[in-house]
Amino acid sequence: MRPVNYGMTRWCDMFTPRQLLGHLTLVEELNRLKPLILEELGKERGRAVVTYLQFMIDKCVDYNSKQTRWIPQRASVSGSFGRHDFSLKWTFGEIIYSGENF
Repeated sequence: MRPVNYGMTRWCDMFTPRQLLGHLTLVEELNRLKPLILEELGKERGRAVVTYLQFMIDKCVDYNSKQTRWIPQRASVSGSFGRHDFSLKWTFGEIIYSGENF
């Protein structure tokens, strides 16, 4: 795993502090809202909504790490796991959690 060669010995080292805070905030808010969603929508529909929100958090983690790539031809960010080698990226792109791009 190449990130180890560059001092990224732990999983959390593959993220900036801002990215980690963003991911943690998303998880904490989903955990806070989960009982409210289940109460409002019922068990079956509520679990489906929570599952889709978990997928969204997964995509946020995939597209916000030090391992993303900026693709200038498409003016977009490629996910961290677009390649399976975890090669070091000297520059990386990020997506925003809300707004036009999300």
